[in-house]
Amino acid sequence: MRVTEKDGRFFDTGLTAEFAGSLERQHYEIVKCPEDGCDAKDGPMPDSWMAGARTRGGYRWEHFGVEGGVSVYNYYESPDDRGPSLRLFPEFEVSGGVKDVVRGVVGIGSSTLTSIQRPGFYLGADVALGRGEVQMRVGGYRSGPADDAGARADIVGYVPLVPRLDLRLSVAGSHTDRFGGEGGAGLRASF
Repeated sequence: MRVTEKDGRFFDTGLTAEFAGSLERQHYEIVKCPEDGCDAKDGPMPDSWMAGARTRGGYRWEHFGVEGGVSVYNYYESPDDRGPSLRLFPEFEVSGGVKDVVRGVVGIGSSTLTSIQRPGFYLGADVALGRGEVQMRVGGYRSGPADDAGARADIVGYVPLVPRLDLRLSVAGSHTDRFGGEGGAGLRASF
């Protein structure tokens, strides 16, 4: 949920505040055992619901914006943990572009809703397409149930349903020691 002083497409202007959250079910499997074989300390962790949230605030001018905040997410400290722990991560983003046409971004934290539980550093663009928009991000993100780092690319599309309510469709690919992917669908509400 984003609140701004003056509405805009993806360049609302004035003071801005945002709160976002995510919840996902994760299943784990041992992909590769250590040299001495697999035992309980090597995992896998139990299947679990993993949650994350972020809050940001800042200011957006007509062609430039800056936001900062904090995110929190679940992760596993080690493969033999029986439950997830919480970790805080800073959020900071700088953006610039042509109002309601294109916006470039660079930041640290979670770049899209899909990456709330996988923060890192990123760069990307938001592009207007008809009445909708597309967000594209690439960067180095947290990967897996632990805090491993990996490359990730996200593409998110927003299709307007009614004023202030959009259908959100996303696809992402990531790579650490092997390629993985995910997709999602949801709603975005603006107030």
